[in-house]
Order: sequence, then C-alpha cells, then structure tokens
Amino acid sequence: MNVNIWEILGIHATDESSEIRRAYAEQLKTHHPEDDPDGFQRLRQAYEQALKYTKIRAMIAAGAKAPDQTDKTADRSGESKKEADIGDQPHPFAPVILSDEAAFRNPSNDSRTGMKELFESALVLYDDFYARIEIENWKKFLQAEQLWDMSLKEEIRWDVLSFFVEHPDLPQPVWLLLDSEFHWSQRFGYVPPDAVSDLAALSLELDPYWDFDYINFHNNGSVDFALYSQYRRKVKTAILEGDREAVSRNFDLAVNLYAEDLTFFLIYHDYLHSTRGSDFFGPSLEERLQTVNEMIGLYPDNPKYLLDRAKIYMEQSLFEKAAGEYLMLLKIYPDNLDIPFQLMRAYEKMNREFREVLYLTRILFTSSRIRHRLNRKLTKTDGNRDILIQIRCNEYTWITLKSSKRYKEHYDHFSGPLIILVTGVALVIGLLINSVLDLIYSHQ
Repeated sequence: MNVNIWEILGIHATDESSEIRRAYAEQLKTHHPEDDPDGFQRLRQAYEQALKYTKIRAMIAAGAKAPDQTDKTADRSGESKKEADIGDQPHPFAPVILSDEAAFRNPSNDSRTGMKELFESALVLYDDFYARIEIENWKKFLQAEQLWDMSLKEEIRWDVLSFFVEHPDLPQPVWLLLDSEFHWSQRFGYVPPDAVSDLAALSLELDPYWDFDYINFHNNGSVDFALYSQYRRKVKTAILEGDREAVSRNFDLAVNLYAEDLTFFLIYHDYLHSTRGSDFFGPSLEERLQTVNEMIGLYPDNPKYLLDRAKIYMEQSLFEKAAGEYLMLLKIYPDNLDIPFQLMRAYEKMNREFREVLYLTRILFTSSRIRHRLNRKLTKTDGNRDILIQIRCNEYTWITLKSSKRYKEHYDHFSGPLIILVTGVALVIGLLINSVLDLIYSHQ
C-alpha cells in the first residue's frame, strides 16, 4: 500500500526542509518509537522521503540533473525543458512510501561524509576531558545537523555505539542520554550482528553499580583527573576479567592520585570480599582487613563493615576479636540468627563450652519467635525485600546449625536434662496457676 508522505507529516507539500523538520518533531509526540513503533517507522520514512524531495527540487531549480537522470535524458532537449519547467509547479509529484521498504541500508556516500564530520566533532569533545564529563556539551552535540536527517541517523546508529564503546570513559548520565537518543538498549529496528558485543559493553555502562562519580572533578591543576579516570576504568576492567594483580596495581595508582572517591572505594571493597581470603585465590586477609578498616572510618554508622571485619577476624583465627564484634552486632541485628551462630563457633574455637552452649540455646529458644516476627513484618511491608532476605538467611543458618557436628553433640548431651528442666518449669507454672485459681474461687 502506498501512503502520501505529506499526509503522514501533517503538512502541505513544501520545499522548506526546516518546515519538514518541525512537522517531524511535532508528529514524534504522537508516534514515539517505544509506544508506536509502526507509526514511528512510517513517520521516519515519510520524513526521509520529504527531505529527498526537497533536494531533488533544489537540483531541478538549479538546472542540475536529478539523481535518477541519465545521459540520454540530457540529449532530449524538449523533455529537459519540461523538467526545468516543473520548478514552477506547486506540487510536481506526490512522493510515496512503500510499506515494505527496508529499515536498514548500507551507508551511502553522503552518509559517509556526514558520519566523518559527526565523529570528528565527537572526538574533539571527547579529547577534552573536562568538557567531556559535562552532560550539557553532549546535549549540544546531539543537536548536530547530521542527526536531523533520520535516514543518516539510522544508518550511523550502530557506528555511533561502536565509537563510544571505544571511547567509554564518560559519566553514566551521558551514556543514558546517548542511549535515549539512539535507542540502542531497546534494540529498535535492525541490529547488525557485529553490534552484539557493543550492546554487552553498553549494558555495563548503564548498570547503576558502575555509576562512577565525576561530580568533584575540577580542572584546578591539583589532580590529574583524566589519568585518575583511566586507572579507575582499568580497575573495573580487571575486576570483570578476574585479573587480581591488575586490580590491585591500578587501584594503588588511582588512590595515589585521588583518595576521596567513596564510590570507587565501595566497589573495591565489594571486590575484595567477593573473593576468597587467600594469597592463592584472592586478596590476602591483611589487604581485606586494611580495606574494611578504611570503610569503617568512612562509614562509621554502617554495621555492614563491622560484619565484614568480624568475618575476617574469624578467618584470621582472631576469635576473641571476632566475638567482640559479634557481641556489638547482636544488639544491632537481634533478628539475625547468623550472629549468635558465629558467636557459638568463636567460643567453640576458644574452648569456652559454656558460652558456646549459651548461644546455641539462644538460637533454639528465639528462632521460632524471630521467624514469626519477621513474617509479620513481611506482611505489613507488602513483601519487603530486605526482610525476605533475612528470613531466607535465617533458614539457611538453621539448616547449617542442625547439620553441624557440634549441634548433634550438644543436643544429645543436653536434650535429656533440657526436657526434664522444661517439664519441671511447666509443672511449676501449672501448680502456680491452680493455686491462683483456688485462691480466686475461695473468695467468691
């Protein structure tokens, strides 16, 4: 089916490219690529055809050959004069869009010229580090004339992504801006096979976890932030590739330049504590302890790092220090069964059997009450994720405890006396209740 392009754009036939662009921008409000992809495709094709129409009109008015003219046409003087006279007509032909027109074409010569100019301006901006990290500069870049031509924009869309993947050192808001302009992550339209790896790189740039901070990067000469940013990215790459030596080396180089990037410290801390604390399989315990102490200094009110330090103390066989940390944490996290379980383990290592049994008993007598309390909270908060995670962690701790050798030893050793004790307490409570009831009845 053929469709009149001017009807789609909502304007009369015109030679003014600026009017066509305004009409296209206005119609985009109705045919957004996410909400109406088919309508957007028709609108884009109409826009491209209208711009081509204006070029042909301009060429005819100037007496030049149209793109589809042949040498034979030039020899036919009568017909050539008729074509020249077309320039005086208000609407010489009604351009149409074929509904099965391909959405992706190989770049034309004009496209390659436009691409070269666009990428040259992008490279100039990128090479200026302090201009590069300002999002307003990229907003201006996206107003480039080449990007008003939707045909060219579609042709260079994936080349633009490839360019930025090769020049990735940008704030995440800039990546989000570029993605909103070119719709890469939505995979709208044709996706060439060689863009798959670029899309994988893009997903990392858009991941909130890797949202590095650029706010305090000022060109005051005190810190080479361009170099610092390179080291920081090398740390990210080394973490993703599992290159421990490169992580440590580039982290040291980065913090020697600038040591006030809290986001960077957090990522490095997470990396250290996601690997095994062994010189063979990951960062050393001393390196992890040094980092967690730095995090406690930066975030003294965050108990997460106290938990991490207690775990390191356990791995270092510093059981007295670990027990001290866990005792403080028990007051902060009374619903976390792993803390009394770790206390039980610490006292076991120190051969303090009474305290070991004390925290085993605590788990036995409080686990059911904690489970009910957390389930009530979960219901009231409409499935709060943190509460759900705590419930699952407690279930895992309970299973681990019951399968441990020490639990079975203590349970077999104390189960008989414990049953007698519980039975005796229940009997005494029953006798007290009966005595109170007898007292009440005797006064009636």
